[in-house]
Amino acid sequence: MALTVDVGVTELAATRFAISPLSETVAGLQQLAGQDRNTAHLRWLRWAKDELIHEPLDLTYTRALLVSDRPNWPEFLVPAPTGPGASIDDDVAALQRTTDRQVRSSLRRVFGDALPDAAVALADRPESGLMAIGNELRMSYERLIAPHWPRIRAVLEADVSHRARRLALGE
Repeated sequence: MALTVDVGVTELAATRFAISPLSETVAGLQQLAGQDRNTAHLRWLRWAKDELIHEPLDLTYTRALLVSDRPNWPEFLVPAPTGPGASIDDDVAALQRTTDRQVRSSLRRVFGDALPDAAVALADRPESGLMAIGNELRMSYERLIAPHWPRIRAVLEADVSHRARRLALGE
């Protein structure tokens, strides 16, 4: 199914294609939780589930923000990449620079007034909460994504190149 997004000249001029290890980590965690599952990732999902049976991840602060009955999650979990070659450290640092106001606003946008316990704690102490979330996501990346990152990155780079070429051709 094709997706069409209408943008103006200003938005188009500000558009960038970038690869984000943190975005791939968040997507992987959501797929492991049964959300937005893609059959192309079944082999990885089986591997990751086996990996987590031996040593589960501690996602105390992050899980309730990523896995809920809501159609989206707080956008600060996947900040815009700082550049085309952003590392997980770059992405996590960007997440941890989220302002207290942005955290609270994003939580309200996603959960309304019915914040899950993890979100209440984060709203009360955004700075320490973002540090904990960043640490959990970095550990998730190292355990589940990093072993496959060269292959994932190659696929994403090819996709970015293809999409940029199509955009340049006006397709």
